[in-house]
Amino acid sequence: MGDPVADADRRDRETADRGDEAVEAADATDESPAERIDRLLACAREERERFEPPDDPDERALEYLREGLWPTVETYVDARTGEFRRFEREEWDRLEASLHAWLALYARCYGERIDPDVPIRTAAEAFVDTYDLRDTARVLTGVPE
Repeated sequence: MGDPVADADRRDRETADRGDEAVEAADATDESPAERIDRLLACAREERERFEPPDDPDERALEYLREGLWPTVETYVDARTGEFRRFEREEWDRLEASLHAWLALYARCYGERIDPDVPIRTAAEAFVDTYDLRDTARVLTGVPE
């Protein structure tokens, strides 16, 4: 039987929600896990600062899922499956802060202001259960209803 996390990764890459550019960008980088976490968190913070309600909430929300939620969850999965060394507590905290920031941005696309407090493990499990980024975000935020 195959590894469910690896199977989820493969399936997600095959879906339209993922996009070839995101896969290529993730594969092309030689960042350390800490650098990836810091970049994801910094990007989320920049997006929060310049956020304006989108004309097309679905399109912007999907962008946040591809560029933020997925790489954040993928970083966790890579750490748990041995791709990276074990994270220090501060790195785990920053990874969860990134998750929360991207989920909050996703919800803001739909006019909702939330302060998610979702463990990164729960987010990864939700993805494995759904194999879909939009469904994962809906499960974790309740947005849109």
